[in-house]
Amino acid sequence: MVILPSYNLVSKAINKPWLQGLDANQLYVLVESDNAKDITVHYRMINDATNQNMSSSTKFYRKSNFGGNTFVHRILLENLKFGADYEYWIESKEKFKFRVPNEEGEFTFANMGDNRSGTKYWRKVVANMGSENPDFMIFNGDLAYKKEYNYWIDEFFVDEAQTVFTQYPFYNSTGNHEGWNENTQAFTQSTSISQEARAYYSFERGDAFFLILNTEVGVGSNSQQWKFAEDQLKHTNKKWKIVVFHIPAYSSGAHGENKAMKLMTEKIFEKHGVQLILTGHSHYYQHNLVNGIHHMVLGGGGSGLATPVKASYTLEQAKKYHHAIVNVNSERIKFIVKDLDMKVIDDFEIK
Repeated sequence: MVILPSYNLVSKAINKPWLQGLDANQLYVLVESDNAKDITVHYRMINDATNQNMSSSTKFYRKSNFGGNTFVHRILLENLKFGADYEYWIESKEKFKFRVPNEEGEFTFANMGDNRSGTKYWRKVVANMGSENPDFMIFNGDLAYKKEYNYWIDEFFVDEAQTVFTQYPFYNSTGNHEGWNENTQAFTQSTSISQEARAYYSFERGDAFFLILNTEVGVGSNSQQWKFAEDQLKHTNKKWKIVVFHIPAYSSGAHGENKAMKLMTEKIFEKHGVQLILTGHSHYYQHNLVNGIHHMVLGGGGSGLATPVKASYTLEQAKKYHHAIVNVNSERIKFIVKDLDMKVIDDFEIK
């Protein structure tokens, strides 16, 4: 039986599992516990004639730090059927559902950044994202105001988010507020099946290649991350190349532009045909187009809003809380940005 932590403090522990590390037809179920004893996830394919129950137990765990330690277990579900619906549960507790995206063809993902410190709005944004029924979600960083455990629980794992995370796997780029540290590594998981905590990584889905980078570790031309990004983009044959990181290269207003990410953009992303970059950091929506790359600033996940300033490269902008829903097929990327009331702020296609 899984026993979640119980502390006599304001913060409460996470009481539901969440999904990460979706890669081809496998994903991780993450579960927080107050001990290192293996956790078993039971699961089955819905509408499967055999009605076969399967199970998988802890592959490894990472410790979060909250006075003492909690243990965030990684339970790997492998060899899932593409396009199938599953239900899963721990012991005899509540059952949850998820869908494995198709191996090829069209897919949809939801995107946002900078929910930290704004739980009132984040609750609505994450509920809106879940209502879109995406294949997965991508977060652009600043998930918590500080690295400490209670900020993660109070600001990111709100009840509405926990409900959505049981069903929709998410990927994330690390923000400057939570940073790349013990708790970030405990609460988030890359696509790797190894126990190494990976600050940056890549994955493929349909006709798209995704590169998840980390502006909180070295990004200079001599860094390992620079070499990784260049090598990954050089060798992919996917039509669409999408890059995600927290601090934008091109942004006008609030934090403005970033020289290091502009250099990486000019030397790597433009060279290797990246079409779309997803970022946050500045708390507004801004759609910028520079040398054929759509630089998106999606920093309206809940944090206090800032005022965007139109630059020569700006196509659209708004001082509103928002999320994006992105549909990708072999012909185009369809990008729609919606505010808290689900009204469209921006709508465009990349072909």
